Amino acid sequence: MTGLYETAAELSATAADLADAIDSDADGAASCLATRASDLLDTIALALGAAPAPPGRWHCCDGTCASRPPRTVYLAARYSRRAELLGYRADLARAGITVTSRWLNGNHQIDNHGIPVTDDGQRAAIGDPAAGRLRTRFAAEDVADVLAADMLIAFTEQPRASTTRGGRHVELGLALGAGKRVAVIGPRENLFCWLPHVEHHPAWPGFLATLTAITHAPPDWWSTEDVAAYLQVAPSTVRAYVARQQMPQPARSIGHARVWHPQAIRDWHQSRPRRPGASAGAGAR
Repeated sequence: MTGLYETAAELSATAADLADAIDSDADGAASCLATRASDLLDTIALALGAAPAPPGRWHCCDGTCASRPPRTVYLAARYSRRAELLGYRADLARAGITVTSRWLNGNHQIDNHGIPVTDDGQRAAIGDPAAGRLRTRFAAEDVADVLAADMLIAFTEQPRASTTRGGRHVELGLALGAGKRVAVIGPRENLFCWLPHVEHHPAWPGFLATLTAITHAPPDWWSTEDVAAYLQVAPSTVRAYVARQQMPQPARSIGHARVWHPQAIRDWHQSRPRRPGASAGAGAR
């Protein structure tokens, strides 16, 4: 239950930040924080065994969503590329990222007549009621796995280059509709691959390097986590301050980390208005 209490505490802090944003008419920050609060409520609901609310949009309070590696991803591709994607799943596992795609485990295949096919080529008998149950299970598992992931990575083909049943396109649409982060690896196969928030990379190696790049700031710069430690607040509070323009904006980006000059944060913190009785102290760094 410790994780549940921590989530509840973060929800309380987010609600307080949301109230401040509403009071200060910071509409953009308020919208972002409200979405964050909704996601935290979903986390608590799942922990208690209840169903979460329908998925909301992908939220990003400070513009750094695309620079933070996801915890879970769904890999969408033609079934014939399964062996290739097993290698990519191993790459992600080494980076601490979990792949939710159960179809990669095998036995999620149907032929052109909709007959389930095992990996050893065995087909269910035509008219076998078990075939319908298998098709339904495959589809339900794929939907659940897409919605369980933080991000969907779609492996595309040259437009009109091959015959396909299109299941992976449905999965891409599910992810877009659920507000998931989406990346396309390969050619932009259809109109939806051109959406401005869909990331595009021509090949896996370059994308993997970008996704898993080191996000820690060098010692002479402070990352969001470093600033939070100095201020003795949660990183989400620092991101909310940035979104509301209540603190100095990051001086630059290094790799995927948005960073500050330490002295700029110290000077700003020392000059902040204090409530009566509040201490000006902060963590030593």
